[in-house]
Amino acid sequence: MFQGFHKNYYYVDVWNTDWSRTLQEEDPDLALEVLTNLLLPVMDKHAPERRQTVRNVTAPWLGQELKEYMTQRNRAKTEATKSGEVSQRNIL
Repeated sequence: MFQGFHKNYYYVDVWNTDWSRTLQEEDPDLALEVLTNLLLPVMDKHAPERRQTVRNVTAPWLGQELKEYMTQRNRAKTEATKSGEVSQRNIL
């Protein structure tokens, strides 16, 4: 499920919620609104919403050769950062 989600704690919070307000509503739309207002804070507490960036746009100009150069660049940068050598930094 979710990292850090403890279903037993979630169940306890849901169990301890006073649902009587939902049952007292005669209008189904208002009952749904009350239900939502009661349930969402419990859900947000135990499984908060996370934003994720979806990237599926391909770059046609990014060919295999360029990717290999990028890998070499990244490795050289890592080595230069670890060693602190000026000669390695000049390669970048």
